[in-house]
Amino acid sequence: MPFGNLPARKAADHRARATVATYTDDSLYGRIDVAVATILQTGKVVTPIDVLVAMNILAPDKLEDWYTGRVPYLSREGHHLSLI
Repeated sequence: MPFGNLPARKAADHRARATVATYTDDSLYGRIDVAVATILQTGKVVTPIDVLVAMNILAPDKLEDWYTGRVPYLSREGHHLSLI
């Protein structure tokens, strides 16, 4: 798998736009669904950053670097975020 935890996506997946009828066909849908369900077991709010951390796409220490201003952009901490 590229980047350890991010599954390879077909070129068509990256270009295709999800719709109400097709969003469950996305290659990341299952992982997102599990991450959201896990987050909701302990709270009432789900943020995109929480989902990325729960999916092991964004490391908590890299998030902390961003929160504390050591890096200006999360994208610098994981260039693979652009693949999502």
